[in-house]
Amino acid sequence: MKKKNYYNLIFYGWIISCVLLFVSSISVLILSIVMDEASQTQELGIVVICILSFLIFLNCLLSDLIRKYDKKITSKLANKPICVKPTIARVYTFDKNVFHKNLESLNYELWQNEDIDIPVYIKVKRTKFLLSLLGLSEDKIIVMIFYEFDNLDKNIVKKIKDDKKKIILGLRKEYKRKTSLLIQIGSVVILEYSSDYFKKHITEYAAQYGREVIQDCYLLKEDNKVYVPRLLIEVDSMSLKRQLNKILNVHIRQRF
Repeated sequence: MKKKNYYNLIFYGWIISCVLLFVSSISVLILSIVMDEASQTQELGIVVICILSFLIFLNCLLSDLIRKYDKKITSKLANKPICVKPTIARVYTFDKNVFHKNLESLNYELWQNEDIDIPVYIKVKRTKFLLSLLGLSEDKIIVMIFYEFDNLDKNIVKKIKDDKKKIILGLRKEYKRKTSLLIQIGSVVILEYSSDYFKKHITEYAAQYGREVIQDCYLLKEDNKVYVPRLLIEVDSMSLKRQLNKILNVHIRQRF
């Protein structure tokens, strides 16, 4: 008899909470329209808004658990790509000096680590005191790394993955925390020209390591575009994509 995987319930619960959140949002919108005409609906409106607030909290909690137990969730629905097409944004100019200036303007600092042979820029976002007391948030570190190669192959992909793992371990060791620290890594990879391996690679989902969110951008000089592989749960990469938009001066669309 096949053993049931109860971690899948987290994913199904997240789907249900998303549906309920959508229905509740529509209900709040409808009630906000009729409230002016019928004051007796105000009590009902307060109840619906309370339910909506609870669903938002539940959705955030389940999303966090999905990140935490990502490797243990085996649902076919969770592992099946919704869309294999990468997000594409056009870049008309790319200047390394502008890239580094944008990092500085966004308060990124160079992070030194003897185990990593590339420049690593980080920005630490501290949890607000009140949110920390309520347990609704946690400290976040946004990481930006930069590469430049002629083309992409499996050895380069392996190196980038290994670098990300070293960065995650190094930051957790330095900040002496394992669970109360959320790490988001954005990598910008400049390539001179395309290849069959590159075309195959960008149709895959970007790798996620446990609770960390990883977002890769491949800037292809051949056609002057940025290719962004999709994430399984793209809502978690919104803030990271906004940072990449500002750094690269492009618009990476949020698509679900």
